[in-house]
Amino acid sequence: METRTRCLQIFCMACAFAVAADGAGKQPAGWFDVTQSVAATPSPQPLVLHQFRASSHGLYFGFASGPHAVNGFVLHTDIAGTKLGVVTIPPELEVHDLDVDPSGRLSALAISAAQPHLLTYNPSGALESDSPLAQPIQAICQGGGSLRGVMLGETGATLSNLSDPGQESVRISLSQPRRVPILLCTAAGGAVLVERTGAVVHLVNPQGGVVFNSPQIPEMGWLTSIRAGQLSARNVAFSTAAVSPEGDVFVTLGHFKLAEGAVVLRLDAQGSLVSAFRCLLPQFPGLVESNNPQGFMTVEKMGVAGPWLFLVSGDGKVAFYSR
Repeated sequence: METRTRCLQIFCMACAFAVAADGAGKQPAGWFDVTQSVAATPSPQPLVLHQFRASSHGLYFGFASGPHAVNGFVLHTDIAGTKLGVVTIPPELEVHDLDVDPSGRLSALAISAAQPHLLTYNPSGALESDSPLAQPIQAICQGGGSLRGVMLGETGATLSNLSDPGQESVRISLSQPRRVPILLCTAAGGAVLVERTGAVVHLVNPQGGVVFNSPQIPEMGWLTSIRAGQLSARNVAFSTAAVSPEGDVFVTLGHFKLAEGAVVLRLDAQGSLVSAFRCLLPQFPGLVESNNPQGFMTVEKMGVAGPWLFLVSGDGKVAFYSR
């Protein structure tokens, strides 16, 4: 399919560069319902997706019955949604985050009675350790051979190396200090904190230096859900984010019409905008309702693995795109 593009002149800090905004939109290379890989079990509430990670070892979906991530499990599949295994989470624990290291070990941040726990599972899904954490960690990520965690303070966040407690923590000022940012780790050992409101990205290099960036949002005439001239850091929210093995950061805008597709911004390792494009969403008959008459999937989570960008809905629908 031919893709029409138009070049936009974007100004970021002191330099100007051209960015291609994809008005035609990317068609999904494929899609599936990952809940079909889960054995049917009686439940008073439907399964809800709470966490998602994509890695070289496949896709990891953190499910629970209902709005709270208790009595949950992690479903491991290949990139086509074929079940590879299931990781059982102790029923008294509520999972808040998870990530996978290059060897395939899964780490899960879970909380019981306000006490955070770090659960580690081997690549076969067996529990290796359950360690209570002394700090009130609220998000974790794996990268560069280290497990990192973030906790909120009065004015910002503290990023700690949980694999090496002796390493000095990094303090980061947040524009919204009471909201937990999306935490991502890069393969090179850096970290990315994405604030959902204000369109702010904080990049932490492996040495602990922090780069603050509020990327310039391009004008996208094909996006009718936001009025022309209204795209700015003040009124744009990021709904989800992911990082590629090369260190590029992908974020989705939080306000879009399902029929127009999910709007994705690609930032480089310095937080500068590389491209903006739409991912057209597949339709599912079971999603047809009054506020979604065409049955488009929604977007709650995102991940990057190999050449693919994955968008995932809260009820387990998955669409993947060439990135």
